[in-house]
Amino acid sequence: MAVIVLTHPLNVSYVSDFSGDESALLVTPKQAYLVTDSRFIEVAQHEVSAAKVVEHRDELGD
Repeated sequence: MAVIVLTHPLNVSYVSDFSGDESALLVTPKQAYLVTDSRFIEVAQHEVSAAKVVEHRDELGD
């Protein structure tokens, strides 16, 4: 099973249309997930239609 993880904001934006930073995009054969923090959750839910939006509680880099 192939899984793609994008973490660079330009790549995440290009693939998902998400304009915020502090995000990651996880793409599996069955589902895509945009992971972001609470500052961007409403923006992500409005902008991203091809992925499930998930809120994380810790910094993505840790």
